[in-house]
Amino acid sequence: MPVLSFRNTFKRFPEYADAIIAIRPGASFGIALNDYESLQWDSDTNRAEAPTEAEILAKLRELHTEWQTEQYKRLRFNQYPSIEEQLAMLWDDMDAGLVPGKETSAWYAKIKEIKDTIPAGTQPNGAPANVEDGPTDVVGDMENKDPSGWSGAPTL
Repeated sequence: MPVLSFRNTFKRFPEYADAIIAIRPGASFGIALNDYESLQWDSDTNRAEAPTEAEILAKLRELHTEWQTEQYKRLRFNQYPSIEEQLAMLWDDMDAGLVPGKETSAWYAKIKEIKDTIPAGTQPNGAPANVEDGPTDVVGDMENKDPSGWSGAPTL
């Protein structure tokens, strides 16, 4: 089954430069307009010759076809809940017994352990108690451990 590869698809309609990059990855060139006449190929840096106009147009047609084929992914992308929201839904369903496997799921057990240990609303030591306290440097986590690399756990 193919993996959703939205991040590998163009987020905008492919243009001439995209086709050139697809044909000669890492090539050094300039292009002023979306056409072959404005292509400025850096022959001092590039080992390969500039692609022909026919090569670019063929690759551009291929990229346009891919763009159209992948359009449904772009249309769906902003409709999906965030990963955090999806995990929260999964959690709620599993916790309510709507999803089988709750009793044997390692994922469920680990998430439950974290949720029980760090209840929603828990703040790291040094976090402002309210807005009036203003911003402070957060020093240490709940157990006064070094927070280096700590980005905070999302509340699911």
